[in-house]
Amino acid sequence: MMYQQTEIARFAVDDWRKDAFLSFREGVLSPSPKFPCIFATQGLKEDEMRFSFYESDDDEAVKSWAQHLRLYLSSARQLGKYTSYVSFFNLPRDQSLCEYESIFWSIVNRLHRLDEVMWPQERTRNTDSPYWEFIYHGEPIFVVCNTPAYKGRKSRKSSTFLIAVQPAWVFEHMGLLQERGKKAIRVIRQLLQQYDDHPVFPYLGLPGEENNREWMQYFIPETNELDSKKIACPFAYRNDKEQEGAPNPSL
Repeated sequence: MMYQQTEIARFAVDDWRKDAFLSFREGVLSPSPKFPCIFATQGLKEDEMRFSFYESDDDEAVKSWAQHLRLYLSSARQLGKYTSYVSFFNLPRDQSLCEYESIFWSIVNRLHRLDEVMWPQERTRNTDSPYWEFIYHGEPIFVVCNTPAYKGRKSRKSSTFLIAVQPAWVFEHMGLLQERGKKAIRVIRQLLQQYDDHPVFPYLGLPGEENNREWMQYFIPETNELDSKKIACPFAYRNDKEQEGAPNPSL
């Protein structure tokens, strides 16, 4: 089920879902230090975000998430140009960043196997391409994971494990490839420098930019001590026969 903020406000005080949302809301609306993603702040203020909650990351939870994400993508254009879909998972909060990363990619891979729409032929499958984007339900989407395990990377820290999704067309509406959009990106990166205890992640970018590796932006490491050429993308494409078997794929 997807919720609006007004519906979450009616949850019981001791409901973990309300606690997770309020913690998220406090961070995104923080005036000092100012939350770096100014578009997320705008989307929350204008009630263009939608939210879901899951008690675990098991197969049934991922199936529910896949269904809710399809519904969200089908209606997202009516919600506004700053829309995003934020899902909270009630997982143990004492796991390591490495463990959370494994969980994240497991969820993404299972989501892909549940997709009822085949990967568009015109879209690259090469995750090392600066043009690669994750596709679900026929739409390119940008995926972000936040966890309680982050320390200095405060812009990705959350009270519980969460995954946020934005349709790629949101970035087009923001004009990020135009001069006004590039100015906004500069502002965001300046805010990141102030917000985080680590330098800005060097592989942030937009599709087509030389340094862009979108999958690397989904789950950012705590520090920047890495070499992209030595890192294999954990995303695994299902085979063609499995895709042809949609719309009722098994996990």
